[in-house]
Amino acid sequence: MYTNRVTGILLSGANRDGADGLGHILLLGGVGIIQEPTTADYPAMPLAAGEQNPRGLVLSPEQIKAYIQTIGQPVLKK
Repeated sequence: MYTNRVTGILLSGANRDGADGLGHILLLGGVGIIQEPTTADYPAMPLAAGEQNPRGLVLSPEQIKAYIQTIGQPVLKK
């Protein structure tokens, strides 16, 4: 099981179903990313996900892109 190694990204949508899936990822210790609702063509799903999952990261599309580009990169220690 991947548990804390999963990143779920929830984008524009018209229903609440994605909020449940993102909640499960967060429950298992993974990362949940929610598109900033004001940037979504259909904000209902990101709004529901943010309400249901306050630990999710609410990011703009540009921030989501930047985050994805860091996945798998080595972490530099000071």
